[in-house]
Amino acid sequence: MSKKGNSITAIANELGRQRTTVFREVKQNSEKSGYRAFSASRRAQDSAGSRRRRRTRLEKNEPLREYVLRRLNQQWSPCAISKRLKVVSFGHGNENIA
Repeated sequence: MSKKGNSITAIANELGRQRTTVFREVKQNSEKSGYRAFSASRRAQDSAGSRRRRRTRLEKNEPLREYVLRRLNQQWSPCAISKRLKVVSFGHGNENIA
């Protein structure tokens, strides 16, 4: 689009995005020859794949995981489990479970 003479603002309006979002994307992902959507997408996928995923509370806390799975097997709803967890302690006094 910018090769056609469109400004960043015009491109942002066309895409329904903020001007600063488009500017940042073009600035971060431009090559010497200009912005290439395919190359930018490939870099974003590579970057996302290399990030370390945070472990969830259920992955980190085995007693909590067993409690939740047991209740789910007993046909408890996630809402009911969440309400019960507000009363039951699993060693995380100041941590919100639900």
